[in-house]
Amino acid sequence: MKVARFMKAAEEEGTDRKPVYRDRRLQLLLVVSFTALMGYTLITPVFPAMINDLGVTTQEVGLLITFYSLPGILFVPVLGVLSDRFGRKKIMVPGLILFGIAGGACAFVRDFRILLALRFVQGLGGSSLFTLSLTLIGDIYSGSECTQAMGYNYSVAHFANASYPFIGGAVALAAWYYPFLLYFLAVPVGVLVLLKLEKPELGKNQDVREYMSDVFSSVKNRQVIGIFLCSFVSFVLYAGIYLTYFSLTMAESFGASPFDIGLIVSVGFISAAITSSQLRLLARCFSERNIIKVGFVLVALALVAVPLVSNLWQFAIPAIIFGVGFGLIDPVKTSILSGLVPTKCRATLMSMNESSMVLGMSLGPVLMAAVFTVWGISGVFNAGAVLAMVAFVLMWFMLRQNRAEEKRLG
Repeated sequence: MKVARFMKAAEEEGTDRKPVYRDRRLQLLLVVSFTALMGYTLITPVFPAMINDLGVTTQEVGLLITFYSLPGILFVPVLGVLSDRFGRKKIMVPGLILFGIAGGACAFVRDFRILLALRFVQGLGGSSLFTLSLTLIGDIYSGSECTQAMGYNYSVAHFANASYPFIGGAVALAAWYYPFLLYFLAVPVGVLVLLKLEKPELGKNQDVREYMSDVFSSVKNRQVIGIFLCSFVSFVLYAGIYLTYFSLTMAESFGASPFDIGLIVSVGFISAAITSSQLRLLARCFSERNIIKVGFVLVALALVAVPLVSNLWQFAIPAIIFGVGFGLIDPVKTSILSGLVPTKCRATLMSMNESSMVLGMSLGPVLMAAVFTVWGISGVFNAGAVLAMVAFVLMWFMLRQNRAEEKRLG
């Protein structure tokens, strides 16, 4: 089966079909994803300066992230339903414009309460942008092309996570409020999407009962539940360990500076970006489901390796391994989900998947803090490795194809 899959892929590449990365629709969606991810990491380097200039506390300045995140928790599923019912662009274009105007307006405000209000409005505009990019990729592409396109999209996302803190910090050398001006770039992106993005038609709106029946049927699918669990667990590990205890261990055990920590953490993002961009090569020989399982094994190996590190710069090794694993899991699970659900309710299911990720990010630090209290820092990394292997086993059973499906795909 693997040989047949490889030969089929080779034959497809030998045709005159344009490579996915040269498709202008995908290129525009990558720009949307890159723009949407400014919401979190672009402004974090300016927090210390804001504390001094605005007279707020460390706890209060963190609310700029919280208020931006809240609309995603509250409204993403609703926006997914609206996107399915009325069209992707009708949600994406206003979202980009609202994201850009509200975010850019923060540069002209010196009242912290007004800043929080603007960040909430900006979050309302930006909350569904990345999810809608993924949804449109699923609408436009299928099969191996969808996996490749998802890989490129997540590669851009990881690169954005690695680069925006440096961009924001560099721009903030002039003044802390200058990075907010970069959010205005989302407005011309919205205009480009309105004028240039060609999208598949969703067709005539379904009856509401029929639509909800399709949603519930998809949610009951064992493989869809498996993807939701995959998203939850991967982001518990990502937020609870990689973004939290990697940094704490480097600082407390080796006296790492914020710059050193940022550099090593960024290495993981870069390795994830490179891995996601090369999924088309792996997809020739391995099924998507096996790629996810390999990803969780690599994440487990990275976490087990952390307590064995003997100097600061050796942290780059588990960071790279973790990044490779995460770079495999993230785009492939989204590609599988896109293929499992019908177009007419795809945005709703993608939004549910996004909610699983947000839930994992929210609970991850709390769960790992509880582990730390009982077993200490080594216990955190060992527990994370165990959780990754539990996810490996779950994916083995929940994403397993039946024989008829294997025959169809083989």
